Amino acid sequence: MRRGAETVGRKLDKMLSLAGMLPVNPREFFARVAVLVEARLAATARNGVNVAAVEFGEAVNWVERTFGFNAVACMNEPALTALELEVARRLREVGPAAAIPLDYCADLWLARCCYLLCRARQAEVVIETGVGYGVTSAYLLQALEVNGGGRLLSIDLPPLGADVSKEVGLAVPERLRGRWRLEIGSSRSRLRAVAAQAGGVDMFVHDSLHTYRTVKWELETIAPHLKPGAVVVCDDIEGHRAFEEWLSSSQISGGLRIRAGNKAGKTFGLSLLRGAPEGGNGV
Repeated sequence: MRRGAETVGRKLDKMLSLAGMLPVNPREFFARVAVLVEARLAATARNGVNVAAVEFGEAVNWVERTFGFNAVACMNEPALTALELEVARRLREVGPAAAIPLDYCADLWLARCCYLLCRARQAEVVIETGVGYGVTSAYLLQALEVNGGGRLLSIDLPPLGADVSKEVGLAVPERLRGRWRLEIGSSRSRLRAVAAQAGGVDMFVHDSLHTYRTVKWELETIAPHLKPGAVVVCDDIEGHRAFEEWLSSSQISGGLRIRAGNKAGKTFGLSLLRGAPEGGNGV
């Protein structure tokens, strides 16, 4: 009963916070209302995907074949091992009253896949939508650090009540933040401008609102800015066919749907645009 009362209390606090936002920041108010409405509508209209899912090991092999890159060695890099310990330590700091639930954190296989793809592609410009505690952000930034250059441009609309300075990106080590720019807002209000300013994108990661409408819009918006051989990753692709439709487009040379490692029933997708990848051989 006590937990239920606390849940009701938190929901009421969020409703009051949202209402209080209207006169102060109407742009963010309407962005948040749009997200809530879209999420509710999507929950009642889920359509399964037809692409079979594979295990993470098969994805590692696919990256190795596609890029001519030693993917197995990459997954055992000391920098990755050290980062995973550091991220786990940082996440232990999250308290029970945090505005961002821990289950918002990226799946381990997704984060590792992002690290691997960023390394294999030798990405220089990466854009991601959806940050939360920044688990995927940390893995991408570590990959850029090992690559020896590059930057990550992230967009996030945190849950109501989240402390942007303390909670958003908490998992990202200070030593990696020099390559990182974080934009606070919805992808619909920020992505077009961020992509235009990026000057060509090597890798795009969707991990924001997982609805057909938003995923399709993000992919269509980022597409003109992607370099030949760019990599696109989408989390939580079960439930609708936006990523499946993306895979069938003429600009895509291949892709996979991959089972999540620690989130039962969840999957994520990766795809490669046509054109010669610029990743290096070996590690």
